[in-house]
Amino acid sequence: MSEEKNKENKKEKKDIDIKKKMDIGDLENKYKRALADYQNLLKQTVKEKEEFAKYANLNLIMEILPIVNNFKISVEHVPEDQKGSAWVQGIIYIKKQLMDILSANGVEEIKTVGEKFNPEMHEAVENNKNEDKKDKDKKGIIIKEITAGYRMRGKVISAAKVIVGN
Repeated sequence: MSEEKNKENKKEKKDIDIKKKMDIGDLENKYKRALADYQNLLKQTVKEKEEFAKYANLNLIMEILPIVNNFKISVEHVPEDQKGSAWVQGIIYIKKQLMDILSANGVEEIKTVGEKFNPEMHEAVENNKNEDKKDKDKKGIIIKEITAGYRMRGKVISAAKVIVGN
């Protein structure tokens, strides 16, 4: 019996060793999976922080854009004989400073006049009903900008309001 008991003990010991190895392998796999999940979470968190930082100033920029547009319009309407005066030059300089601030924050003006109408960047506010024969080649082309549009880091934050040729 002792030989039989000895064989049983050896078999039990072997079974326990196999089970321990399986448990260790299972724990090792779980550890590797948890580590990979944690590393992915870290990468995702970094990405989300970068995205947040990219657009953190968006609300402030959206409040500044109408002011920039008003400066742009006012500069366009200065009488020719007053363009050299100091106050006009001051207004032009303030507009340039605002544009520099926007540019430093990744904001750029959307091109309009002469460009093909793109509904993702442009909003057609009215059609050109006074269509001349020479305007036939301007179908779908922006002929006038009403209000400038802007992109921030490639994303449209304010569509340009334009008039499109028929």
